[in-house]
Amino acid sequence: MKVNVAMLGSRNHYIIPVILQNNDLLNKFYTDSYIGNKPLFEKVLLILNKLKHSNIIKKLLTRRHNAIPRDKIISFDFLGIKYAYLRKKTENWEELEKVYVSINKQFCLNIIKHAKKEVNNFDVFYGFNGASLEIIEFCKQNKKNFILEQTSIPHKFYNEIVNEEIKKFTNYEKNGMMRNKDYDLVNRELQEIMLTDYIIAPSAFVKDSLINLGAKSEKIILIPYGIETERFPYKIRKKGKNRPLNILFLSEVGLRKGTLYLLEALRNLKSQMAVAKFAGLMSLKEEILDKYKDRVEFLGHIPKSEVKELLNWADIFILPSLAEGSSISIYEALASGIPVITTKNSGSIVEDGKTGFIVPVRDSDSIKDAIIKYYENPYLLEEHSYNAVKMRDFIDIKRYERDVLNLINLIERTNNK
Repeated sequence: MKVNVAMLGSRNHYIIPVILQNNDLLNKFYTDSYIGNKPLFEKVLLILNKLKHSNIIKKLLTRRHNAIPRDKIISFDFLGIKYAYLRKKTENWEELEKVYVSINKQFCLNIIKHAKKEVNNFDVFYGFNGASLEIIEFCKQNKKNFILEQTSIPHKFYNEIVNEEIKKFTNYEKNGMMRNKDYDLVNRELQEIMLTDYIIAPSAFVKDSLINLGAKSEKIILIPYGIETERFPYKIRKKGKNRPLNILFLSEVGLRKGTLYLLEALRNLKSQMAVAKFAGLMSLKEEILDKYKDRVEFLGHIPKSEVKELLNWADIFILPSLAEGSSISIYEALASGIPVITTKNSGSIVEDGKTGFIVPVRDSDSIKDAIIKYYENPYLLEEHSYNAVKMRDFIDIKRYERDVLNLINLIERTNNK
């Protein structure tokens, strides 16, 4: 059994092609901008980075993984450059969606040109929602299986949720453009879901949304993500008497993430109960955030190197998101021993009342009440922290790898019948 992977970007730092390569299953890895197969260019970039620090160069230097052999990588670097340029040039969401559709389609067509030459060398293609349609059609024609990873809820529902928030909070976001529910990206994704052989859903929230869209439940496989837990030191969280709780929000500070509901919850708490830090891209307008600066420290975007320090500081992690696939930041928080307050819509692996609290979406009062429970009952905080640490084996990348390999083995057994 051999598998091709089609991946725009570096999703979860190339974990899927790495898993397949480590188990002698990877045939070819197709991607856009990639530096790991260009050793001379990489050396030049390393020298340039020493001379002048550049975010673009830093990002390019992360586009590599030692576990993936160079001869198995086919990268469309000019397409990646074009993708980055066009995204930066867009002025609204409609233009950005057109870029997504155009680049995703071209990415697929480029891959098909190569895959046609070696159609007998692979059995399965693995791709991601929005950037797989033409490859799925190619696989159908050549009797190859396709695994589609649905990284978030389908854009049909995603756009509906976002539009509701934009209507409710007009002019709160810097780019508060309404999403077109019937746009090409929505239709493209729908065709992928209906045509593919298997769909990986990272959470029950995503699985339910796929079924609501019309996907057959028997072809949807629930595989929560995994992280390298050894990268995240843990400790049991304890709150001293009369000490405020340290609350961490680590995500985009925008409408979709439920940020405003958390901010309202914090504003309605007694000031001595909590101190909060928000780290992430600031999508809400400055004049909106100004209203909450007496209760929250807004850090803006932070490098990954500073995430561990924030996780070490936090007593509680809160993400009241309205639409996700399965938020990796929650996995990192739990692995660090931090209880989590979140929503079902975050694609959460949190166990309500055991490793945190699942609150309704758009409900600042429920968020506030959950915080108060931890403040008034330090033993509950400690208990949930202890339970979070016990989840490390489930959260770990090794469990995720087993689940992915089990699916590959299932496909092989099915094909051999």
